[in-house]
Amino acid sequence: MIIAIEGMSGAGKTTLAEQLAAEYNDCAILHIDDYYDCSVGKLKHEEICEQFRILSDKHKSVIVEGVYCLKFDFDYDLKIFMEIGEDEQQQRIKKRNPDLFERYVNEWIPAENRYFEELEVKGKCDVVLDE
Repeated sequence: MIIAIEGMSGAGKTTLAEQLAAEYNDCAILHIDDYYDCSVGKLKHEEICEQFRILSDKHKSVIVEGVYCLKFDFDYDLKIFMEIGEDEQQQRIKKRNPDLFERYVNEWIPAENRYFEELEVKGKCDVVLDE
């Protein structure tokens, strides 16, 4: 089984991925954030695809979590979109990444919102969770 957990920053994607992985036997998590190069603002596309291949060869299930995971055509069995209110989002980000808060607000969240809108990401998901 291949699950995508897509959605807004701070919405709880990683937490949900960890909870689901604990419930499945032989399940791995691929964190998209681990392959984001902040210095140039780009995903390391080839590395993500290679890591996915490795994990899917070794495990029965793979959860791909993080903003932009639907950019990858991994033949998902289930696609989840997580959203959160702006105030709660900012509180969580400020608590989790205080040094990067301004970049989130001024760069990354607007870019995420454009991606969600342009690719109609929420509408492509099987389940929508509101935190």
